[in-house]
Amino acid sequence: MKNPSNYIAVIILLLSLLSCTEKIEESKPLIEIYQLNKRIVSYEGEPFVFTEEMTEMDPEFTNAFKDILRVTDDRKWTPNGTFNSSQIDLRKKPLITNEQIKGFDFTSDELILDEKACEYFGIIKKINDSYSDTQLVLTIDRKPILNFYRAGTMSKWDVGKSHFVLECGLMFSDSIGTVIEKRENALQIFHGPFSNNDWWKTSPDLKKDTAFYNAFKRAGKIIAE
Repeated sequence: MKNPSNYIAVIILLLSLLSCTEKIEESKPLIEIYQLNKRIVSYEGEPFVFTEEMTEMDPEFTNAFKDILRVTDDRKWTPNGTFNSSQIDLRKKPLITNEQIKGFDFTSDELILDEKACEYFGIIKKINDSYSDTQLVLTIDRKPILNFYRAGTMSKWDVGKSHFVLECGLMFSDSIGTVIEKRENALQIFHGPFSNNDWWKTSPDLKKDTAFYNAFKRAGKIIAE
């Protein structure tokens, strides 16, 4: 019969190793919002063809939009269609940091920011961009997971089939005049097109977006679902 003390020694060694092993927790991802280092052309619709006559009448307009203006399937002009982005398109520093993003409410499609971050989404535009509607990207560890526009409420352009936001704490009336007011520091995400009177009903249902949902779940930033 083998010496039982050998078995006891092995058991003690295993218990010792287990007690010294610390539980390694998965690091929480960084969720940030970036501005792009260049305007990305939408893949929605077809390129708009500028005529010589149009260019002669308004050369500034032609120079600004000749590479990005699209004609959508319903024959509308817009530079704000759906677009794709990658890490190389992002500026070096985020516009909105992980610390400034407090969470996401999946029941209302609201991104909750701190007060300073909401200043970029006020009535007065504070994002430095030569276009009225700015392309932005929400990322997880600098990997794009949601491309969208910071659209102006007074913009002359429609948003195509893209995600977009307007203002923090936006208050507006629905089609029957009911006032709808959002919580303070809440940035609601909509989904285009929003050229009709019911644009405020265009819920993107981001809970079905696996990458978006898992990012906020891993970060512990789901406010409601």
